Amino acid sequence: MSLKLVIPRDPLIFRDGKPFTAVPGERSKSLIFPYPATLAGA
Repeated sequence: MSLKLVIPRDPLIFRDGKPFTAVPGERSKSLIFPYPATLAGA
C-alpha cells in the first residue's frame, strides 16, 4: 500500500453524515480524519 500525503489549501472540516435539524441541542460529530471513501472520491 502506498502512502499519500494530503496538503490542504483551505481548512478541512470533516463531520459525520447526519443531517442538521432545528432541534435545540442537536450537534454533529466531527471526525479526526475522513473516511477512506471521502478521499477516494476526491
